[in-house]
Amino acid sequence: MAVLFAYSWRVVLWELKNWQNSLKFIVRSTPELLKFVGSVFYYYFGDVIETSLSAIWSIYSGIVSSAPVPELTTIILLASIVLSISEAAVPDSVNSEPTLLTFSGIIGYAAVRGFISEPFFWTLLLGIFLLRSVLVEEGLCFICITCGSSASLSRRDMD
Repeated sequence: MAVLFAYSWRVVLWELKNWQNSLKFIVRSTPELLKFVGSVFYYYFGDVIETSLSAIWSIYSGIVSSAPVPELTTIILLASIVLSISEAAVPDSVNSEPTLLTFSGIIGYAAVRGFISEPFFWTLLLGIFLLRSVLVEEGLCFICITCGSSASLSRRDMD
């Protein structure tokens, strides 16, 4: 019985050693397997990937090459000044109104580019101010400063 027990124990240890070697092989071959899967994926979808990346790169290059850097620098500087003044006057006015600031900025951009007229621009800003003052129970100074940040930048560019 002892011989059978020793033999069975030896078989168990041998099987465990095989499992250990198999696991080591799987772990060691994983990077090569991932490279193979990537190469097969690139073989079938490589043209689509390259075309997409070149299209994105050409759009990006077109935007960068036609960007008016001095004007953008001036606008960013003025926007930073106006937003820092509004943040100093009413704390948390900039962080809590990203939608209002974005919408005001889009309206200001449309006014500067000439897509909308100046009276319509001021009407839209007044409408945003009134709508926001009715919907939200916050101070009027809070709302006025966030709308005014767009108006001051757009007014500078309209003149």
